[in-house]
Amino acid sequence: MQFWWTDFKHYLDDLRNADRFYIEGDGKDKNTIDWRLALSDFLHDPRGGKHQSAFEFSGELKCGLPAPDVVASVLGTYEVSCVDGSFPVESLEQIERIMQQANLTGITFSMSEVS
Repeated sequence: MQFWWTDFKHYLDDLRNADRFYIEGDGKDKNTIDWRLALSDFLHDPRGGKHQSAFEFSGELKCGLPAPDVVASVLGTYEVSCVDGSFPVESLEQIERIMQQANLTGITFSMSEVS
């Protein structure tokens, strides 16, 4: 399984433990994170660089600058091998139910390739 958000969470946890924060605004509230800058830095870090292809931005992603608006994102990939091909179809149906229950905004879809 490859999920960018779990690696991103670990990245932010490591920064918090090292007393480095991405503070928004006046810097008084350490619970308010500048997510765009943190995401940009993560995607330029060796731990997050492999996830750059999971994003489509409204502009160019540049190191050291806040990330542009996210136009699309792949939330994760999961590879399953099976003999008869039924498991990926059942998994896709379950993912579709979860996505519907999550009330995600924008256009959402899932994809399954059976080989």
